[in-house]
Amino acid sequence: MKTKFATFDLCAALHDLRAFVGMRVVNVYDINSKTYLIKLQRPNEKAFILFESGIRIHSTTYDWPKATIPSGFSMKFRKHINTRRLTAVSQVGVDRIVDLQFGDGERMCHVIVELYDRGNVVLTDHNYQILNILRPRTDHDTDVRISVRERYPLELARQSINDFLPSSENILLFLQNAQEGELLRKALVRHVPFGALLLDHAFTITGIPLNAKIGEHLPPSEAGAQLVERALVEASRISEEIKRRPFGGFIAYEEVKRAVTNGDAKAEGRPAIQSYKEYYPYDFIQFRSTDNEQQLKVLEFETFSEAVDKFYSSIETQKAEQRILGAEKEAEKKVQNVRRDHENRIQALSEVQQVQERRAELVLLNKELVEKALYLMRIAIANMSWADIEPWLKTIADQHPVVRSISKLQLNSNRFTMRLSDPEETDGSTFNIDIDIGLNADQNARRFYSERKMASAKEQKTFAASKTALKSAQSQAKNKLNQMKTKKMSTIRARKSYWFEKFHWFISSDRFLVLAGRDAQQNELLVKRYMRSCDIYVHAEIQGAASVVIRNRDRSGAEPPPRTLNEAGTMAVCFSSAWDAGVSVSSWWVRREQVSRTAPTGEYIPAGAFMIRGKRNFLPPCQLQLGFGLMFKLDDESAARHQQRRKEAENEFGSRDGDSSIRDELRGEDEVEKGEEEEMSSRRENGSEQESNEEEEGQNEEEDFPDVQVRVAAASQDASETSGIDSKRQNVGENEEEIDDEEEEEGVGETGEDEEVIDSVVARFEADDQLLCSLPVCAPYTSMQRFKFKVKLTPGMFKRGKAVKQALELFNRDKSLSQAEVTLLKSLTGEIERVTQLLPSKVRVSAPAMNVIKRKK
Repeated sequence: MKTKFATFDLCAALHDLRAFVGMRVVNVYDINSKTYLIKLQRPNEKAFILFESGIRIHSTTYDWPKATIPSGFSMKFRKHINTRRLTAVSQVGVDRIVDLQFGDGERMCHVIVELYDRGNVVLTDHNYQILNILRPRTDHDTDVRISVRERYPLELARQSINDFLPSSENILLFLQNAQEGELLRKALVRHVPFGALLLDHAFTITGIPLNAKIGEHLPPSEAGAQLVERALVEASRISEEIKRRPFGGFIAYEEVKRAVTNGDAKAEGRPAIQSYKEYYPYDFIQFRSTDNEQQLKVLEFETFSEAVDKFYSSIETQKAEQRILGAEKEAEKKVQNVRRDHENRIQALSEVQQVQERRAELVLLNKELVEKALYLMRIAIANMSWADIEPWLKTIADQHPVVRSISKLQLNSNRFTMRLSDPEETDGSTFNIDIDIGLNADQNARRFYSERKMASAKEQKTFAASKTALKSAQSQAKNKLNQMKTKKMSTIRARKSYWFEKFHWFISSDRFLVLAGRDAQQNELLVKRYMRSCDIYVHAEIQGAASVVIRNRDRSGAEPPPRTLNEAGTMAVCFSSAWDAGVSVSSWWVRREQVSRTAPTGEYIPAGAFMIRGKRNFLPPCQLQLGFGLMFKLDDESAARHQQRRKEAENEFGSRDGDSSIRDELRGEDEVEKGEEEEMSSRRENGSEQESNEEEEGQNEEEDFPDVQVRVAAASQDASETSGIDSKRQNVGENEEEIDDEEEEEGVGETGEDEEVIDSVVARFEADDQLLCSLPVCAPYTSMQRFKFKVKLTPGMFKRGKAVKQALELFNRDKSLSQAEVTLLKSLTGEIERVTQLLPSKVRVSAPAMNVIKRKK
């Protein structure tokens, strides 16, 4: 496995880093004592540069685990380069040294990263006077001291690759003096400025075998020297080409098949593990050729930094997967050993039964002979000493057939052994059978039958015990694997926000995406740009309520399920002034064609307001209850498994979606919360008569379906913002309706892929799912019954920032958290401000374990 950058890797990475020139440094973080992260930013864009001393430097899109307390080295970085712009990125000579230049003039600073040998990181001023250094040292070749307050010796770097290319005469001399049988690549890489991958590519191009040995495949002659020289020229050409222009990135990997254990049926359908071996910026031919000895496959990336980022961010996970793979094989071996041991025991007991039954049959078939032998042995014991019995039997054996059948005496145990055969068989085979002198023939046969019966009973017990032991071994193996799987997640990709996250959003119980504007501008943007002809518009009967849009999964415009409509109505009511007032109001829904920005003649519609034409469909009263929780984005493989399970549930229960098939379970969960809901219900009883009267009045008004103007401008909106939008509206004039139609079609095209994203977002995940990121969400509490991480929000006095911290603290207290969940929860701590914007202004947080947190505080 590749562990550090080669020279051509560095050249390729610099092309990617130069795209960040002009960006300003926000902060510097240390991941460990050798690895640092620089955060850069400019309007609407941010980037991260990661460098590890002696290993690598590249841009990254992953959320790497940062040190809780910054080190003194990173604090020195922050002091000198924070808020300064990245003005240049360059390579020092042709060595593996990078010079990052921040600022201009006398305030300029340089961050120099050395990627050769043990590596180093150096911070200098504009004159390359060293301000801080990770590893002070002395250059052994020139005896130059590199430390603080010394000048960094740029002149020591190599200036040209061609200066170090050997001539054909030197190559011939090298081949003649090299040890015979040594690999050419291994011998040559010590004398030329090219890595092994680049040499292998050049060897393949020029016809030199990859495993060429000096003296065997390559003779130490002028022809051999010329062949090596052509390969070095080709390597130099590719190196210069990589230095001139950017290339994509490649990762060569090996597929390692998983072990399939009988205790885990799911393992059989899982794909093989990808074990990364190499990363490189040029499409090297040795990985594409048919004689690829390692059978490596190749992944392609748009940029080299993406490939390196993927390689190093996956390395720990892949090591963990390799450990899991070894544990799977070990677990399967252990289970097989347990199974084999019990099978051998059962087989042995079965053989004992057959033998004992055969012995009993032979004793009965030779009953007369056995009785005579017993009589003879009893007389001998009564009249002779034990030592004289065996010689006496040998003297009369030729004359007495009964004595010839006795093969062995066991007088200490009061037994003797007889050779008995079946009279009906002609093969002459005999069996040695122990006869008890104290028993007669029938009793001896009965003894063998009793032993057979005991062996049969023991076999049954062993068979039952083997099932239990096998199940226990499988369970232990599975638990061990699950424990290892929870530890395999190391880094989480720093995700880009989805388009719908700029609004209030949630996924309904029926898997519909529901959106609501945060302010007047967003309300107008939501309706104009993102509301399609098949979507549903929901609003509450109170001024300042949010515009809510249900993104219909059915493009034909079919009405969404009642549960989704009710949840959207709850959102419209909760994100309005009704929340602060603590009073629930009615909500309703209409179709897209009923929503318009065209005002009646002589009237003017302000920003954030709409005209509703036709019948409004009122929804049942709702409670002022929201929830804050976490959803998880899965990779394609895991999302496909969840999607398949939802389809199976849909086919089995005939519901609109797989989640709808758990209504009985939801009903059970609702009963748990019945006590909390009764309190809210009692409050509503006082106003039920008034709401009934208002509903009757609404129904009377709807008989004529008059046009209604909906004002959705947020109450907190500044007057200056409103007036500015109003003047803009006056300039738009009568062409506004045409612009609406055009922007609507544009929105459909931009957001057509949202259903694919929604299908990959789940509230609960399985142990074998691969998590990409977490999505915090604030939604009606009734839509969060399947959430693992959730708290209930009701109108209260807590600031939303405090509420979010309380909720995250509660989530982190769960003792059953896997390492993946811990990593995802930790990544949210740096996004408190963004997460806070999801909640209403004043809330009360409630959850089963909330009282425990309060008592500890």
